[in-house]
Amino acid sequence: MKKLIMLCVLFGTTVHFAQAAPIVIGNNSPVDFSSLLMEGNKDDFVIENKGIKEMISGEIQVLISDVKWDNDKMADYQQRYGSHPQQIIIAAFNDTTDATMQQQAEVFSTRAGSKLLYMYISELAADGTYQEMMSFFTEKAQPWFSEQGLMMIPDVVYQQNLVTLGLKEVLLILT
Repeated sequence: MKKLIMLCVLFGTTVHFAQAAPIVIGNNSPVDFSSLLMEGNKDDFVIENKGIKEMISGEIQVLISDVKWDNDKMADYQQRYGSHPQQIIIAAFNDTTDATMQQQAEVFSTRAGSKLLYMYISELAADGTYQEMMSFFTEKAQPWFSEQGLMMIPDVVYQQNLVTLGLKEVLLILT
């Protein structure tokens, strides 16, 4: 190591350690994520215009979509990878401010007719880096979604997302 440092000093170069490439997230929703990327997250992930087809083909491991996958898409994915992608809800296309818990429940159940913003995660992307990034979208990015005119996820959906991501265990209370 000492010789390597000396060689670098002699040749006027510096030692660079390999840094992991940013995670590529596909986006086929109408949400423009460019201002979110300006808030210091651009080194962790990049968001590109890609869709369900690219996720099923394995080109991307994470997808943000306003389209809930139908049974045919899930079957295609299942056939190729032997599992379904994890699906979490990250926002709703409803700009109701100060919504009551009942209004939130209606919106996120889709009974109110509002579209939801989903994040699909490949089982191949189950390491800590991906969990950290997904946690970012379900927690830290929520105020940003509100600024974009989307409804933030209520606490019950947030808790459900944590369980789906494997960051929290389900607690059953029997009465």
